[in-house]
Amino acid sequence: KAARLVGIDAEVLLERKDPESDMWIGRARRNAPEVDSVVFVKNLPPIASAGEFVNVRYTAQQDYDMEAVSI
Repeated sequence: KAARLVGIDAEVLLERKDPESDMWIGRARRNAPEVDSVVFVKNLPPIASAGEFVNVRYTAQQDYDMEAVSI
């Protein structure tokens, strides 16, 4: 089901930056906190901050999680 999202644009709420990968971890409106998958977002500007909504394009699926790039 999640694989169908690759190539689709969405709005994601940034929650925190992953220090290991340097990507932001966020969730789309369809994802419940602490229950559903997360979105790993790349290519965000240095001024990005937790609590901010950003537009992304899904680029890949990792098990239940998604990867995306900022657009």
